[in-house]
Amino acid sequence: MPSPRREHPARALACLLAALFAAGCSGDRAAAAPQGPPRPLAQSFDFGTIQHGKAGEHDFVLDARKELGPGYYPVGTNIDCSCARALLLLRAADGKERVVGPPGAAQAPREGEVVVVRMQVDTARKEPVDLGPVDSRAMVQFQDRDAPSGAERVLWQLTFRFAVDSPVRVRPFAILDFERVPISKTGSLLTSLCSDLPDRPIRFGPAHCDEPRLHLELEQKGDQTWLRAELRPQPGDGGMHIRTLVTIDTDLDTGYQVKLAAIAEITPDLVALPIAKISLRADLRKAQTAERAQSQYLLVTDHDERRPAEFRVARLVDAAGNDASKLFEVTFEEVRGDPRSRRVRLRWVGHAESEFRGELVLAKDVQAGPFLPIEVVALHSPQP
Repeated sequence: MPSPRREHPARALACLLAALFAAGCSGDRAAAAPQGPPRPLAQSFDFGTIQHGKAGEHDFVLDARKELGPGYYPVGTNIDCSCARALLLLRAADGKERVVGPPGAAQAPREGEVVVVRMQVDTARKEPVDLGPVDSRAMVQFQDRDAPSGAERVLWQLTFRFAVDSPVRVRPFAILDFERVPISKTGSLLTSLCSDLPDRPIRFGPAHCDEPRLHLELEQKGDQTWLRAELRPQPGDGGMHIRTLVTIDTDLDTGYQVKLAAIAEITPDLVALPIAKISLRADLRKAQTAERAQSQYLLVTDHDERRPAEFRVARLVDAAGNDASKLFEVTFEEVRGDPRSRRVRLRWVGHAESEFRGELVLAKDVQAGPFLPIEVVALHSPQP
């Protein structure tokens, strides 16, 4: 058996040094390799107290190239405060700015550029009341141009705090919310305004609004001014949603105006609650008992007090328009404490082998109306 070959000591040392050098280089490359997407980052700012009607502005400067890498570009912002707005900009070292365009790799910051989020808090968008301080958040999304699927998206969190100081007190309503106003009714709200400045009374008026259905009247009583707002629907307004702004001038040197949001839904006089639909499940081969039909009802209301509150059945038809009145018993009950409403009950008394779909039409006058259509669905459920 031949003896093993003995390697020259100088050659063995050279091989060992080469191996150690290669391992060191491999370790450096491993250390320099990217470790995946950066972790979310955050910045914060305190606007302090902002006078109501004024706006506060701050630039959040995000060095995206340094913190995220040259391949990340801003996609957009999300803000949880309704009175805040954000503009995305790219600012060069010489101070020149350009607006961030549609998301894409071309929006990645160039060498020397930073991302600027110009945040504005506009208190004119809020009710004229003292507020805060309150904390709000915004998120700036960054996308890796090498991962177009969005898998490498990074969120940069911005938090901001502000308080609002209003020069006036508005009580009890800083928002004129008329809720639901039937078309034959007039919605009315009364709220007061007075100065919230020490030793400085404020004179209010006149009041302005572009909504012709909203009528405003100011009346001075002592150190308070009372605003009476009336919403007067017009024919054909049923189902309309109103959102408008009431502006009241003041004699403050700053030109401050009280701004109150006014909202309302104008409903038809004839309504069915909770919805204009009665659904039932029964063995349609035989008549229901009164006990089983107890839950098959809804509430119908006529808000127009110029006519009686009673309803009549104008027609009950199937989906093809054929008379189906013999299949159901329809009854009306008065509602205690609500003279303008009736509880309409529906009981199956016919015979059928499958489901029924049709319509029950109620009316004040079966010939002239007005009419209130109600969807009717009866599903067949055989019983032993």
